[in-house]
Amino acid sequence: MAENPKGGGDKPLSVTDYFSQWEVLTLPQGYTLLDRDFKKKYPDKDLYMALLLEWERFIPLLKQLLKAEVKDSYGKTQLKELDDANSTAVITAVILHLLPHLVPPRQQQRLDSGEKIKANLSEARDAFVFHVTMPGDINPAIQRRRTVASKLKRRVQPFVLLVGPAVEHYEACYLIIDEVKYQFNNVLKAFDQCFKAIQVLNTEYSYEARGAWLFIQQALYRISTSSGEKQIYFSLCLLLGDNLGIHSICGLSEGFNANYPCRMCKHHRNEIASITALDTNKLRTMQNYAANVLLQDLTMTGIKEKCVWDAIRSFSFIQSISFDIMHDLLEGVCGYDLGLILFDLIYYKKYFSLETLNNRIIYFDYGPVELSNAVPQIKKEHLTTGKLKFSASEMLCFIRYFGLMLGDLVPEDAESWHLYLKLKSIVDIVTTPYVNLRSLSYLSTLISEHHEIYLIVFPQATLKPKHHYMLHYPEVMRRVGPLWFICCLRWEAKHRPFKQAAHATNSCRNLPLTLAIKHQLNLCARFLSGKPLGEKYSFGVQEEVSTKDIKNYQLFRNVLPKNLNEIIKISSWIRISGTIYKEGMCVAVTFHKDTGYPVFGRINFVTYCEKSDAVYFLLYMFETVDFVEHLCSYEVIEGSSEWKFIKFDDLIVPTPSHCRVGARSFSNYITFRHAFV
Repeated sequence: MAENPKGGGDKPLSVTDYFSQWEVLTLPQGYTLLDRDFKKKYPDKDLYMALLLEWERFIPLLKQLLKAEVKDSYGKTQLKELDDANSTAVITAVILHLLPHLVPPRQQQRLDSGEKIKANLSEARDAFVFHVTMPGDINPAIQRRRTVASKLKRRVQPFVLLVGPAVEHYEACYLIIDEVKYQFNNVLKAFDQCFKAIQVLNTEYSYEARGAWLFIQQALYRISTSSGEKQIYFSLCLLLGDNLGIHSICGLSEGFNANYPCRMCKHHRNEIASITALDTNKLRTMQNYAANVLLQDLTMTGIKEKCVWDAIRSFSFIQSISFDIMHDLLEGVCGYDLGLILFDLIYYKKYFSLETLNNRIIYFDYGPVELSNAVPQIKKEHLTTGKLKFSASEMLCFIRYFGLMLGDLVPEDAESWHLYLKLKSIVDIVTTPYVNLRSLSYLSTLISEHHEIYLIVFPQATLKPKHHYMLHYPEVMRRVGPLWFICCLRWEAKHRPFKQAAHATNSCRNLPLTLAIKHQLNLCARFLSGKPLGEKYSFGVQEEVSTKDIKNYQLFRNVLPKNLNEIIKISSWIRISGTIYKEGMCVAVTFHKDTGYPVFGRINFVTYCEKSDAVYFLLYMFETVDFVEHLCSYEVIEGSSEWKFIKFDDLIVPTPSHCRVGARSFSNYITFRHAFV
């Protein structure tokens, strides 16, 4: 067996020698001394009793996982016994015996001869819970294990042995450590003592059942050790990407012209061109998906082959479908819609000219929030082809502020403008960084109304597959949360550093390898620097000032906390979780108790309190007059003369915005970057 590092002397004692030196350990209750050593090593009471206290909570989950993983006939027989069992002791014995099925042996072991061996499931089960039918079989069975281990030049590690006609009908339970047998009347208690003995004696987990023991260690005892490497497991929940990529790797039709181009339902492409609501009878389910896979008919099902990712235990393709609003909405539907809307408003209705449109785009006040996403000028050929050539970020910016840019030139009864308003409402909801389940039915209605108006206003046009995908957004949001966090927008932004590096590289030989090496060197530099991947706060120029010297001090002095230092540090800007806040930006503070409108404040200065590790804003408060639906903006006035000193964490949403002046009314408007849902 493995050596105990605390045996004394220059050379550590083996467990055999250790037990010989401390013969009291060989007594029937000798395990209690090992139990005390474990308690001394890990004094936390919750850890000491972890297995005994937490086990029953884990039983339902383990039963569910085993039913999904056990494939062999012996294991299925044991699972049947598990379903019929009423006793916790029987259930525990069967689950522990089958536990290696969840983390089967995968690593090969190299022998001294150089040969590699790999344990099978049967060996893993026996190494974890060894079963014999009669008491007379105990010693011969132990000896056989020692003989096999000796041939492999390995040691027999501590293990639990059950005696009885079957595992689920065990009559005696033993913990075997070297030559010593400790008897227990409870298999869970035997496992508890076996684990503690392994930790105290510093023995190894048997290589056949190492995965099962690591599960016990990390899931139940939550012990991290410095000995050896650890295997980390991840759970696959979603596959994210553009439509072609997802359909390709999931075995679906790879073109929009396919008979069934949707991965979430079986609406035919002819139906998709005109339907404004889903037929729930045509949604893909686990059952009809399995049946369609067996048909092996792409034209009749839209399925080329079974999704290879379904082989992963935690993943089910049908239950884990997602959509990417960057490709579907911002680079798809928004471009289709706005191209038609602008052509209608400029060339049919003649509410404004292309020159006026571009002038409004050029001179629009994007503010510090949207300056990097400023919209490029639009050419006539963009409108005649019906597709605007914007990036996803530029399109999102244009959708947000198109109403405020040009709404004053368009009458309220313009049908194509109503289409824009529906689209803007949809974009506001799907880009919200949180989900209110009650808003999903409203989103579903908005999408259906949008499609209906689209077909009425532009009868020559048909709904594209990307229009159809929008009908599934509410259900996907209900399953996985905000679509904003699973879109490709931020990932594709990572292309820029690679493009810069590619242009800066003189050699064009094996350019992908050059870029990969550069990326890994940057990663190594990050690890060696010891800095976190994302800092909580980062600051611009900081200046220590007296609060009395700040402009308008007499107006806001009464809102400052009494315990605030007279000398404070004011930052020119602060970045929190990737978002910059600075003087002049607006934030939403609360909702008005009567109107329900959000109440906004403009940042006067930003300060950081080291003592409380918190960021504070001094805000000049606006009064929200109304929500102007035609402009998709809140009208605000500055007449309140109210100030607030507020902690960043107390804002209703952390998204900053900007106050702008209307083109003709000269009123102040705030267009928030997403919906308040």
